[in-house]
Amino acid sequence: MDTALLFVAVNAVLMLLFGLAVSRDDGKALPYRHGDGGRYCYKPPVFIKLNNRYIPYDTGE
Repeated sequence: MDTALLFVAVNAVLMLLFGLAVSRDDGKALPYRHGDGGRYCYKPPVFIKLNNRYIPYDTGE
């Protein structure tokens, strides 16, 4: 088998596996912790830059 063809085939399999792992949502995804008392949300917090530090900002959603 040609090396380039093998490389393309391995990449296709890895991309397929990674895509399935990302798109599968069965409720077991790791929740992101917001900064308002630990309410869980499946959306990452928005970070704002303050004094050259990035701090999480809860959008209230």
